[in-house]
Amino acid sequence: MTPPIPEFFYGAPYSLYRFKTDAPGYPRTEQFDFKGNLVILGATIRTGNFGAVCLFDGGLHRRFRSHWLDLLSDKTLHPHQFNEVVGRIFYDQTVVDEEANKVSYYWNRRANTVVAMTWTPRRYDPYRQENYDVK
Repeated sequence: MTPPIPEFFYGAPYSLYRFKTDAPGYPRTEQFDFKGNLVILGATIRTGNFGAVCLFDGGLHRRFRSHWLDLLSDKTLHPHQFNEVVGRIFYDQTVVDEEANKVSYYWNRRANTVVAMTWTPRRYDPYRQENYDVK
């Protein structure tokens, strides 16, 4: 009998956000968007009534910045609103501590999963507060 795989104390090696979208009155050809950003290792897609943003950041954004997205969880976003959210998420990745940008990915054969190791301590919030201006 194979010993059970221990439960990991960390999450997925990415930050993934899903949103409801709606584009009333938009022509069918304008109901699809895709943006990728190699600098921050992020991508976004919007099609019909669904939009998603994914950052390959070791889960840092999800851990330290997802709280400001909670109020949008039950809202339907217009495509322009969705693009504003994407802009904010992508901006967050530009003000992250340089060390936090270093993520090493490993394949754990036994657990059949990808493990991401960030170069910052687990409890350290790598998003530089001095770069945030509420105004």
